[in-house]
Amino acid sequence: MRSIVSKEWIKGKWTTCECDKELLNRYFDVFLRLINTKKIMILSYLSTEGIVSKAVYVNLHETNEIWINSDSTADFSKYLTEPKEVTAFIFDEESVTGAMLKGVATIEKRREYILKSWKEDFEDWYDDGALGNDFTVIHFHIDTIKVFHDSREITISLEQTI
Repeated sequence: MRSIVSKEWIKGKWTTCECDKELLNRYFDVFLRLINTKKIMILSYLSTEGIVSKAVYVNLHETNEIWINSDSTADFSKYLTEPKEVTAFIFDEESVTGAMLKGVATIEKRREYILKSWKEDFEDWYDDGALGNDFTVIHFHIDTIKVFHDSREITISLEQTI
C-alpha cells in the first residue's frame, strides 16, 4: 500500500500535501470503516451509451477484494462476461466521508465464495438460492482507492498485499 496523491482543501482550492505512513494508514482505516458499516455502494462502468451504474450490496471483503451480489439478468452482470475495469463509490453522508474504488470486476465462479456471499435475507430476492440461476456474485479486485475525509483527498494504491 502506498500513497499516489495527497491533497488538502485550503482556502477554496486543492493543494498537494505530504502523506506520511501514519496519515496513509489512518485514511485506509477510514475506507475500512466505510466498507464495514455502509453495505451499499454504487458500481459503475463506461459504455457507449454513457455511464452505467448499479447500487450493490457488499457481501464480504478481504483486504483489496470485495464480493457483491447481483442478479444474472442485470446489465452489469451481462457486462462482466470477462474481467473489466469498473469504479465504485461508497459514501457516508453524516461524516461527509467517501471512497472511490477503481479496479477489475468479474463474475465469481468459485463455489466457496458464492456460498460465503449468500445471506439468509437473500431468500426473499432469489427463490432458487445461492447456487440457482439468478443469484450472481461479482468479484471486485481493487487497484486504487481515493478517500475523501476531513478536507483531504488521498489516493492509495493497493498494488501489494496489505
